[in-house]
Amino acid sequence: MVEQHSEESGRQLYVPGDVPPDFAHAVATILLLGIAPKDLWDRIYKYPPERSLMWIGSILEANDVSGLVHSDIRWWEHQLRGH
Repeated sequence: MVEQHSEESGRQLYVPGDVPPDFAHAVATILLLGIAPKDLWDRIYKYPPERSLMWIGSILEANDVSGLVHSDIRWWEHQLRGH
């Protein structure tokens, strides 16, 4: 597992090793802050939705989701499939 740390929130997230670092950073930013600039969203959208949802699910499972923004996988499904 790799840790993603947010200076803004002071929180660390654990990311399974099979998740690409650029994708993990973008998802962690959204989970910790609730927002992200377009370039971070582009890092998420460059992967197929099913693969992205699998990785996001594994990130959510590896962490305590209390206090995270957008920790509901259904929100992510809407973002990825509705894009």
